[in-house]
Amino acid sequence: MGLTLEEQGQGFLMALAVGFALGAFYDVFRIFRVFARSEKRQVIWQDIFVCFVAAVVSFLVALAVNWGEVRFYLLAGEAIGMC
Repeated sequence: MGLTLEEQGQGFLMALAVGFALGAFYDVFRIFRVFARSEKRQVIWQDIFVCFVAAVVSFLVALAVNWGEVRFYLLAGEAIGMC
């Protein structure tokens, strides 16, 4: 199945927004670590949780945008959005 350029652009913008949201989500955990003075073990579990959430959200975005096919512009959009 081919996607039009407009659909790819919309997918890229959606990936940018999702990347921004995931970056903000991670920043919340970083702020929590500063105030709670988390131990090393807690930091590891928090990072695993954030990575799991990011993986699920990335999969759902790929599923919504282009039927589960992982495309470079989606990954690039998420990475740029996180930065």
